[in-house]
Amino acid sequence: MISEPDFVFLSKIPLFRELDDDQIGKLSARLIATVQTKGTTLFKQGDVALSLFIIRKGSVNIQRTEATSEEKDIQLCQLTTGDVFGEFSLLNTGHRLTTAVVHESSALFELTRQDFVSLVNEDPWFGNFVIKAIARRLLAPFQQHADLFFKALKTL
Repeated sequence: MISEPDFVFLSKIPLFRELDDDQIGKLSARLIATVQTKGTTLFKQGDVALSLFIIRKGSVNIQRTEATSEEKDIQLCQLTTGDVFGEFSLLNTGHRLTTAVVHESSALFELTRQDFVSLVNEDPWFGNFVIKAIARRLLAPFQQHADLFFKALKTL
């Protein structure tokens, strides 16, 4: 079981914000807590996506390998404390589109797809809340640029 500060930390993460205390408790019981050192690769582009990660403390670089003759890595972003990544793996067992490398020593929580499915089987509302949060994350970039999109459609 995780500590009270970690429990509060999890309840403030947007992906889990709508969960009640009982659901946060069930989630926390399934999280795998690890500390990873700088330079550790958590997963590589092309790996099978099996879990999501939550950064408790530290930072992780998300990068993508450009498919050129030089196979150049492009850093897409740097995630920090409180950020969640890999959440689409909970819904789909596809392959990773990016690589995640620990930027500085980091404390992480990991939730496997298997444990997520188990949670949803126990409490279908858990899945409903998490899926709604993932959908909001997916829609956010489109909502930010909706005006540009519709203006471009008018010119066609």
